[in-house]
Amino acid sequence: MKVPEVAEKIQEAQKCSNTERYGQYHICSKTPDSDGLYFTEERFAGKKFLVDNPKFHHLKPNTYEMVAQLAEERYNSIGFIYPQSGEKENQIVALWRKVPAEKLDKDFY
Repeated sequence: MKVPEVAEKIQEAQKCSNTERYGQYHICSKTPDSDGLYFTEERFAGKKFLVDNPKFHHLKPNTYEMVAQLAEERYNSIGFIYPQSGEKENQIVALWRKVPAEKLDKDFY
């Protein structure tokens, strides 16, 4: 993570886990598909997901980096694919770290 304040907070944060039996009022129980998301508990503010913490919004952590990191942690996939401008035929591949690659002899599409 390139934003030091966020990287530091990740070290202190807890992670939601689908193996835990959280109470019905716990933040991980209230949010579908929260497995692997970082959360912190702050005095008078309660539990908050790190991505929802307004303290970090002005730092503008790179959304692509956060999604790529979460995809790797959660699904063991490197990078992700998404449609450009909502067009299903126009796919973009986003990799956030260097990976070995070879040139294809045939057309990718």
